Amino acid sequence: MAEVTQGFSYLGQHCFTYDLDKTGRVLQIITVFSGLFSMVLFFFGVLSACNGFGLTL
Repeated sequence: MAEVTQGFSYLGQHCFTYDLDKTGRVLQIITVFSGLFSMVLFFFGVLSACNGFGLTL
C-alpha cells in the first residue's frame, strides 16, 4: 500500500510541474486517503497478530 501512496504522490507532483493544478490537487487528496487507509490496515493487522498470539491490547 505504501507503493500506491508513493505513486500517487509522484503523479500529483508531476501534474503540478505541468500546471495541471486541479488534477494535482485531486491526486494529493487521494494520496492522503491512501496513506490513512494504509495505517488503518496496519492497525487491524497488528490486532489480528496479537489475537493470533493470544495477546490483548
